[in-house]
Amino acid sequence: MKKIIILLLLALCCTLQTVAQVGIGTNTPNENAALELSSTSQGMLFPRMNSTQRDAIDSPAKGLTIFNTTLNCIQTNIGTADSPSWKCLGYSPSSKGTAIVSSYTCSTASAGTLIAGTTVSGVTQTITATVTTVGTYSITATANGVTFTASGTFADTGDQNIVLTASGTPIASTSSPYSYTLNTYPNCSFTRTVIDPNCNGTAVVSAYSCSTASSGTLIVGTAVSGVSQTITATVTTVGTYSISTTANGVTFSASGTFSGTGAQNIVLTATGTPTAIGTNSYILNTTPNCSFSRYASVTGYYANVGGTIKDFMAYNIGVTGSQDPMTYQSGNNNGALYQWGRTTDGHEARTSGTAAGPISSPWTSTKFITNSSSPYDWRTPQSNTLWGDGTTGANPVKAANDPCPTGFKVPSQA
Repeated sequence: MKKIIILLLLALCCTLQTVAQVGIGTNTPNENAALELSSTSQGMLFPRMNSTQRDAIDSPAKGLTIFNTTLNCIQTNIGTADSPSWKCLGYSPSSKGTAIVSSYTCSTASAGTLIAGTTVSGVTQTITATVTTVGTYSITATANGVTFTASGTFADTGDQNIVLTASGTPIASTSSPYSYTLNTYPNCSFTRTVIDPNCNGTAVVSAYSCSTASSGTLIVGTAVSGVSQTITATVTTVGTYSISTTANGVTFSASGTFSGTGAQNIVLTATGTPTAIGTNSYILNTTPNCSFSRYASVTGYYANVGGTIKDFMAYNIGVTGSQDPMTYQSGNNNGALYQWGRTTDGHEARTSGTAAGPISSPWTSTKFITNSSSPYDWRTPQSNTLWGDGTTGANPVKAANDPCPTGFKVPSQA
């Protein structure tokens, strides 16, 4: 009898040893765990496969667990071997509907303008959803009083575009641009700028264009007259405006009332006196704004030469009559007669008389030199650089013989 009892005890001990807990990385696994893994530097790695490979598993047992590389989640079969239903643990790719979306791209396209204090109209954001399971969706993103929404049904898998339509009224633009994050998982974000329209009046203008038209000429040291710049305002709310911009001693300004919405032209009239020659940028005192450039000339006559604006004297050197180039003159009133390359030495006077040439160093004479022999020059040897324009191209440095007044030079060949 004792032998039998001893054998039963041994058998019992063997049975208890068989069902004891198993520990990996620990000698004292939790008594409630059949298996405990313990590590501070390693994790547990489930079998990794995409959705197609997962679906190829033959009769997956209920509770079978994998890591789905398509959806980037740990999935467990909560269905049966004959009718599996895979569920992501911790989260489920969500479209806030029945569809499953593995990823979103928020920067596909955008349209419309958000204006502080103005009810949204015509504002959209197009996003792209990578759909893995067709079904319904209901997506929103809210910030600063504005909500972008879209709902519907995905009929196909793969990349599908969704147009989110905005509603609401932007509260302010102090923290613009504002970030809008989708209420989905995974999600994405997009930013939209809020304009705080300010025309220094009661009207609301969403945009300005400064290049509509311009007229008149700015002349350094001369009070402005007949100079204007026409701009175009995109008006969203009618009301008053007061717009100005100042640079180089000149102010362009206009005030009034917009009686209609949409594109409205405004003529800014200039006042003041330009203080320096050159091109200046005039920026509107509005939000949003725009800018235009105007050139201040010394003479009022200028041209774009190779991308650089050059002033030209409005009259000939030596004019004794009117200096107005639009006034007809004759004879001596048309100016002096210079020989190419000669400085102001008296020869240029129409009464200086003539002398046979050419002449040589020191090339000084108060006469107009004549020469009937090729190359017909007034001096020998001939020189093409006395007025700063050599045979190889333009010389930007004013030459010593150049007879033009201070601030001007004889134009180069270019």
